[in-house]
This record gives sequence, structure tokens and C-alpha cells, in this order.
Amino acid sequence: MVSKNLLFVASLILVLSACTSNPSKPVDTRKVAGTGDIDSSTTEKFESYPLPITRSGIKKTRVAYNFWSGEWPNPVIDVNSDKKTGETTIQAYTTLRTPSEDNQVSCTIKNGLYHPWSKTDHSSIIYYSISSREEYLAKEDTFLPMFDNEGNEKRLQIPKDSLISNVIYYAEGFCGAILRMGEKARAISANCDFFSENKSLVLKTTNEDKDYSEQWLYLKCSERDKHGEPIKAFVRDEEILKQPGIKQGCPAYYGSVQGAKNCDGS
Repeated sequence: MVSKNLLFVASLILVLSACTSNPSKPVDTRKVAGTGDIDSSTTEKFESYPLPITRSGIKKTRVAYNFWSGEWPNPVIDVNSDKKTGETTIQAYTTLRTPSEDNQVSCTIKNGLYHPWSKTDHSSIIYYSISSREEYLAKEDTFLPMFDNEGNEKRLQIPKDSLISNVIYYAEGFCGAILRMGEKARAISANCDFFSENKSLVLKTTNEDKDYSEQWLYLKCSERDKHGEPIKAFVRDEEILKQPGIKQGCPAYYGSVQGAKNCDGS
């Protein structure tokens, strides 16, 4: 489970030995217990990856990653947490690529608060986000300011024609991305303005819905499949909040969440 004192980290998870721009990022430190069909063969070693999804009959490629962005990730989902024990049955999907009535399933989960900061989300496997694609091409040589653990500034050279892809938001104005220089690739992080306001970078993607965003929960259900294994299912945050008996909780303080009965307006 996530420790209250380790919810945000100052460096990218996947570049532990590299210098960083010292971002803050919401992190769910639990080991992934299986990511179902969201996995992509193009993930390599990176935390974000392109994912084709179909919505309203239209197929588009988005970017997926396994955390919820923001300084205060939202929402807090209260699944009968005041009952302490017991279970609640919700409707979910066996896929988030093409959720539809054909792949909808009943999923019984343990009561509790469901949120990356929660300690009572016992049926959760991981929290996913899906965002629009944002890619940049370096039209000239440039560099990314970075800092080592002692605060000394370093410069990561970015040659002309390098590609920066999968730009995703962390928190506190910082973003992460994948930098490809020829056959080499690495994760980078920087102030989001470095990508969007950098005159040395040219935006390649032109998504009309550039602010597209979805958040999903990946859950382990009490129901079992024909092999006797627990069914795993996906449900979107805004959809589970519309289901019977589900309420919206709120933060208790930074790093901790509480049930709806303790929230203003509940």
C-alpha cells in the first residue's frame, strides 16, 4: 500500500540513476498484480505508452499510464466504507479499450475507499489514466536543464530531429515524456512549459481534443472465471460514482482520504 510519506517523489520511477528536473509526481507504489488487456507490446521500459481505444465507435490512439495525475488526485470513491467489512457489487468491463454492453460484468469488490492514497482499497490492482497524445520534434539542437541530487545543474543535449513523445502530467507543473534520439530512448521530466513553450520544439500531434482525459480503476472481483481464477475488471471513475451505494469521499489531509460522511456537503 502507499505510505503517507512517500506519495510524491522527486524523480522519475524508471530513471533512478539519471539526473532529473526534480519533479513531484503522484505514485502508487504497489506492485502491479496484472494489467489485463491494457498492456501494450510497445511499453518497453517506460511508464507511459500508446494505447488504441474506441469511444462512441471511433478508434483513436491515446497515451496510457498507471497513476492518477495531480497534486491532489481526484476523486475519492467511497464504496460503503462506513460498513468497515462486507462487499458491494458494481458493473464494470473486462476491457477498457472497447468498453460496451458485450463485455460488461458484475464485479463484487470489498467495501472501502478507492483512491491512490487509500489503505482500504483492498480490491484495487492499479489506477490508470488515459490522455491525449502530445509529441514534439526538435527542429534544432537544444538542451534540457537537469539537476543532480546535490542540486548541481546539468544539461541533457537534445539533438535536432529528436522526438519527444507521450507527454503526461505529473503534478505541480511538471510533466514526463519519452525522448528518442535515433535508436536511443530514455524517460525525461521537466516543467511542462519546457515542452509547450519551447521554440526549439515543433508540435507534431494535432488532436482536436488535446485535453482528453480518462481515469480508470482496475479491480479484482470476487467472481471467478471458468478456470476458477478471480475476474479482473475495469471501471471508469465517473461511472462507478453513478452506481447505487457509491459516494464521493474527500481528502482528510495531504496523503490521506476519508469517507463521504466526513466530507462537507455529504
